[in-house]
Parts: sequence; C-alpha cells; structure tokens
Amino acid sequence: MGLFNKQAQNVVLSEKDKLLKRYNGACMNILLVVIFSAVNVGLLIFGSDSYFLFSASIPYYLPMFGMLYTGKYPAEYYDESWAGFEFLGEGFYTATIVVAAVIIALYLLCFFLSKKKGYGWLIVAIILFALDTAAMFYLVGFSSESIIDILFHGWVIVSLASGISAGKKLKNISDEEAFFGAANPAYQYNPQMGYPENPQQEIPYVNNNAAPNEDTSPEAVQKNIEQ
Repeated sequence: MGLFNKQAQNVVLSEKDKLLKRYNGACMNILLVVIFSAVNVGLLIFGSDSYFLFSASIPYYLPMFGMLYTGKYPAEYYDESWAGFEFLGEGFYTATIVVAAVIIALYLLCFFLSKKKGYGWLIVAIILFALDTAAMFYLVGFSSESIIDILFHGWVIVSLASGISAGKKLKNISDEEAFFGAANPAYQYNPQMGYPENPQQEIPYVNNNAAPNEDTSPEAVQKNIEQ
C-alpha cells in the first residue's frame, strides 16, 4: 500500500503539472492579446501601417473607423463615393479610442482574475474573444488576406477552451484531496486508479507503550504491519 500511495501521489503531481501548464498557457495568451492589441492600436494612432498578430480585432478596427469617419485618412482614400459626406467631429474619434482601451482593459482584467480567482474568468475571456472573432468575420469576411488572422483567432479560442478544461479538472482534484486527504495526507487521488481501498492502513500507528529504544518510525510501523 505504501508503494501504491507513492505512485498515486506521483501520478497526481504529474497530472497537476500538465494541467497547470495548460491553464497558465491560456492565461499567458490573454496577456499576449492585451500587449499586442495595445501596440497595434498605438501604431495605428501614430500613423503606422504595421500590424502584429496576437491582437484582438475590435480594439483595432474601432480607431480605424474613427479615423475614417472623421476624415483623418489621406485625401486620396476618399473617392467620389464620399462626395457630400459630412465627417464626424473629433469627439467620435476620441470615443473609439476610449472604447478600444476599455476592451483591452477587460482582457487584462480577465488575465489577472483568472490567475487569482480561477477558470471562470477564462470563460469571460473566451466569450469576449469569440465575439471579437465574429466581428472580424463580419467586417472583413473570409479571404486569403485574413487567413492568418482567422487561424490566430481559432488558435486562441482553442487555447482558452483547453485552459478552462484544465481549470475544472484542477478544481476537482483539489476538492477531492481536501475532502478525502484532510485526515491522511498520504491518501491522494489518482486519476487512473482512484483512491486506495483501505486508506486507514496509511495512517501511521503510534505505539505509546513502545519500549524506549523501539523504532516507531512510520517505515518501521509499516514494515511490522506487512509482516
């Protein structure tokens, strides 16, 4: 039984490590989305055509439309189809930047709270990014030019879904260990084999009437039980 529990603990620790890696990977992807979204919006505002992947689409397109409908694009962009169009005021452009910043801040909040509060905030993040993906399809459609962005969005959604799954499993393992292992730390959950059939044998027996020189270590007690 001692060997069983040692193996069970190793399996649980290994499983936890894998789940934690998946969960933390999903959280880090949210942070990357925040960083590159902020960089892309900044580049757009300062007139650069550069664009980095790992970015949400809505925070980028909002200032773009703000620039378009306030006449900030180069004059050659506005052909005769824009004749007679009354451009919006500067407040509209400012509002698009503010909304973009709020959306990016929401992703950042999801990152911090998913690290502190659990996988529920990954669910919030995946909803936000799914809406972002739907908006991207609505605005640019499916084309060879957008294929990389589409693949990236799909990969992030898969990563977040994997993180949510890992978060649920980690919570289940923690709850089961807290319930079953409180009285006996050796009684750990094994995802493949469940729990030991007789966990009481793993609780070290302390003989208060033992002779002064008698070995009462857990190993010696276990050896005596097996004999």
